[in-house]
Amino acid sequence: MHYSHKTVNNAFLALGVFIGGRLEGAMTFGPSMDKGNILGLVRDTKWNGFLELNRLALSEALPRNSESRALSIALRMIRKRYPHVEWVISFADGC
Repeated sequence: MHYSHKTVNNAFLALGVFIGGRLEGAMTFGPSMDKGNILGLVRDTKWNGFLELNRLALSEALPRNSESRALSIALRMIRKRYPHVEWVISFADGC
């Protein structure tokens, strides 16, 4: 369902978005493709202190604001499982 029709090879965390027991979307997170340049955006960030939201794709079957809700839940899960991750970056498109 993602507009690029591609996956990211270095993504290491994939989370599904379910409604009514059906998988209706997914998010993948991993290291940034250009980690060296992104690292300097937030002062004192450690090499493993951030993640990139590589892909987010949700079906039209989900209700309004599902993107925000899914991201909120995902960030809480990341904070709990990966406490060393201080922030997450995302890009709207490949341009």
